[in-house]
Amino acid sequence: MTKTLIPIRICLFIAGTVTLIELVLVYGLSLAGKLQLTGTEILIGAILFFSASYGISYFFIKNYLQKKLGQIYKAIRRYHRTPNTPLPHIPMTQDVLDQVQKDVTQWAQELDQQVKTQTQLADYRRAFIGNFSHEIQTPIFNIQGYIETLLDGAINDDQVRLKYLNQASKNVTRLISIVEDLTTISKLEYNQVVMEFEYFDIIDLVKDVLDELALKAKESNITLKLNSHGHSFLTVKGDPMAIRQVLSNLISNAIKYGKKKGQATINLLNMDTYVIVQIIDNGIGIEQKHIQHLCDRFYRVNKSRSRLKGGTGLGLSIVKHILEAHNQSLSISSVYGKGSTFAFHLEK
Repeated sequence: MTKTLIPIRICLFIAGTVTLIELVLVYGLSLAGKLQLTGTEILIGAILFFSASYGISYFFIKNYLQKKLGQIYKAIRRYHRTPNTPLPHIPMTQDVLDQVQKDVTQWAQELDQQVKTQTQLADYRRAFIGNFSHEIQTPIFNIQGYIETLLDGAINDDQVRLKYLNQASKNVTRLISIVEDLTTISKLEYNQVVMEFEYFDIIDLVKDVLDELALKAKESNITLKLNSHGHSFLTVKGDPMAIRQVLSNLISNAIKYGKKKGQATINLLNMDTYVIVQIIDNGIGIEQKHIQHLCDRFYRVNKSRSRLKGGTGLGLSIVKHILEAHNQSLSISSVYGKGSTFAFHLEK
């Protein structure tokens, strides 16, 4: 009785105890000659007394538990923001405390997880605001510096004027790129970008992207290579424009952070139901402590080097969201100083 709280057992115990007391009283009165009843009458009376005691105790115990435990469940309903949801039925044949303990434990775990999530979001928000402020202040200060120099008299020098206006224009372009990338990420996060899924040849798409980046690779002295393992075409399902953006970002990174006379290989592996796309480079590599943060907005392994190489610091974040829209994820592996591999799957 002390380890469990099963209401129906308590009702039976109360009814049995009261009935036993009633039988003792009846027996005592019978011995004293004040009450004359046959055995059958005593038995029927005991059954009726037991039934009435059981019914009354059942009614009061159930209502008592419903009232007291209802306060706990109302608090849980408020947490779940479902105040109008009917309260659960009190299980009279089960251990009430055990069930309540399970419900409260689950609620506490959910609450704890929510607190952790809110803390993580707050940390992420602070980091994002700090990184965003840092990213935009450089081009803004540069533009301000160029304009102030021109206003101070340099505008009369044809060569300086043209040079500073070109530099200011580049910084404006950088600001526009940051805003456009942030807009893209926001739309992807809130499912405002509708993916146009269709079947297309991934080999042709890779070749197009490589052609677009050929000049950039030549300037960086990086060799681009496609390895399709003998396949002339591989049909996959996805949004070709979105996957083009994924490939462009990943291959551009392989060029940016590659070693001189290095190589970037796009490896296509034909599996049973999907194609694995790998972008492999033999560049500077990434330390393990940075890998889990690479897809965070504005995260840069080497901030000064990254800014000199261009880009907004949002490319991998966009890649992550596009792949998630394809129900896929980006896999990253790297050996510091030797190179990196970025990979994802596409349904065939």
